[in-house]
Amino acid sequence: MLELQGLSFAYDTNHLVLDQINLSITSGEFVALIGPNGGGKSTLVKLLLGLLVPKDGDIRLFDTSVALGRSRVGYLPQYAHLDFSYPITVGEVVRASLMVGNPFRRRTREDSLKLEETLDKFSLLSFQDKPLSDLSGGQRQRVFLARAMIHNPDLLILDEPTTALDAKSEHNFYEWLQSLCPEKTILLVSHDLSVVSRIATKVCCLNKTLITHDAGENFSQDELHAIYPCAVEFFAHGHPHRVVGHHHHG
Repeated sequence: MLELQGLSFAYDTNHLVLDQINLSITSGEFVALIGPNGGGKSTLVKLLLGLLVPKDGDIRLFDTSVALGRSRVGYLPQYAHLDFSYPITVGEVVRASLMVGNPFRRRTREDSLKLEETLDKFSLLSFQDKPLSDLSGGQRQRVFLARAMIHNPDLLILDEPTTALDAKSEHNFYEWLQSLCPEKTILLVSHDLSVVSRIATKVCCLNKTLITHDAGENFSQDELHAIYPCAVEFFAHGHPHRVVGHHHHG
């Protein structure tokens, strides 16, 4: 489904952000991508979406190029980057995904049926005409997840989707996410290691280079120290390979 071979990227000639990344994701997997800030996670997502072009290496989506495979990918951006003050309703937000690439085409009956079906699936039908600004954080994330899912994508990419959500909203969101498995293949970018260790089938640690483990395997201390720029500790109290970093504040 997704194959990265020798993938490298640099914003300038003297600074490699990603160095020889190899990764294979098969249908039905729930893959978590973790790592420190500046480690290349957002850059990798942009490469997968075709927003950046690799310096070296190859990306294959569904055994074709990113340009041809992109239509089969759903994307949920970082919560913190969204503007919730814009005067738009829940239905308009989700429907807008159907108009990508041709914003002036006439809306069809099929579009209306897709919208109703998707809103109902995510328990949002009663919110269809509500302004997005009136919703709670957790409800808004359901809206944007519905927007990403209305095309029924085969691969869903989520970039730190629970940033700024409270604990209850985060719990509910991950429950919604797990309900999509194993029908969908999911790539989740997250800092919440205690969560991803419970729900992911594969965990990938990225800091310029990539280390991958199947769920249930523990990262060695040497591997963790190679990935994180701060001291880390291992905890195994019900959460395999949970990592806690000690950062100095000053």
